[in-house]
Amino acid sequence: MLFAALNIPESKEQIRFFGAIMIISTFFGNILSAALQNGLTPTEIAFRCIQSGVTGIDIEEEELDNPNLHYLLDAGMQITSLIVRRDLLHSSSENVAEEVVRLAVKYKSPRILMIPGYFKADDTFSAAENALSPLRRICALAKKENITVGVEDYDHVAAPTSTISGLNYFLDRIPALSCCFDTGNFIFMAEDVPEAYRMLKHRITAQIHCKDRALTGRDGEMPAHSKAGLDLYPCAVGSGVIPIRDIVCDLVKNGFDGVLTAELFGSSDTLGDLEKSAGFIKDCIANTKRMD
Repeated sequence: MLFAALNIPESKEQIRFFGAIMIISTFFGNILSAALQNGLTPTEIAFRCIQSGVTGIDIEEEELDNPNLHYLLDAGMQITSLIVRRDLLHSSSENVAEEVVRLAVKYKSPRILMIPGYFKADDTFSAAENALSPLRRICALAKKENITVGVEDYDHVAAPTSTISGLNYFLDRIPALSCCFDTGNFIFMAEDVPEAYRMLKHRITAQIHCKDRALTGRDGEMPAHSKAGLDLYPCAVGSGVIPIRDIVCDLVKNGFDGVLTAELFGSSDTLGDLEKSAGFIKDCIANTKRMD
């Protein structure tokens, strides 16, 4: 019925793609931005997403109470990752692990992306050690519910996981953690993306954030100012300077069957960029499987 409602022919190829283990997702905030920019309802954007092959939603904890989430789920999308922010570097309640995992179970999220806080001005990196115990506890409880817990290369200079070495600090000490590899954030910290992928790909088990970066922007777009002084603008996946095709194709070739999330925060044409991004990601998958 969903294919009929969207006027999508039910070819075997399309059914195979939509029923595949691999899922293309985007952020809840990207969907709301697309609706606002185009004068459409979130439900209409959801149908456009599904028609493009985007069926997953990555959502922040504080967005779970947004009434629009209900409409997206009713339209046929699913929560693929719950993003939880806790200052594990400086404070952690005894029940933080129970709270986080209980929330993921309640909203049927098979993945948790933990943002474990930020260094304060007078911190040394040793403050990261404080986050190890609660992260281990979250992973242990999540495993019992078949939920994967990950950390990403977060694009903030004060984030403990913003660099290759920062990510490895946690990944080396917590084997249960997955690396949610964000393709567009190593350039923010002036690190080499292919080198980061080479060093971390063995820990990319559940999800990557497909984020591209352009060096010029469109009207109304604000750049992120990188550590190296580059102005980085949002763009459709595959249209910027990040070698995302090489990364996605290598992941698929090596058996990756997780979530590929198109991240488009700050785009002045979120819907257009999302549809282009989905097409690019599907092309990467299809061409890799064809070569195999």
